[in-house]
Amino acid sequence: MLPEIPGPALIIHDKCDDISAFEDTQDAVRACSTVRLHTTTWLGHKHILTEDTVVDLALAFLEVHLDNQPFKEMTFDKTMGESISVQ
Repeated sequence: MLPEIPGPALIIHDKCDDISAFEDTQDAVRACSTVRLHTTTWLGHKHILTEDTVVDLALAFLEVHLDNQPFKEMTFDKTMGESISVQ
């Protein structure tokens, strides 16, 4: 379950994710009013990070909602599809 997030948040989840259950994400999003869910299909758990349309959506969301606020930079290892460092 997600805690209540004080500002807008975007979760992008693929229906065919074989690692993290899509239904769990849906339940968490329903419980948190500030979270928007974007659904993809057939990208799975790792390919979602390198899909151009998904990256563009995430960048557009950040551009609209960050409004020049500082944020922690996260680096992704595209071969593993996992977060590897937060600064």
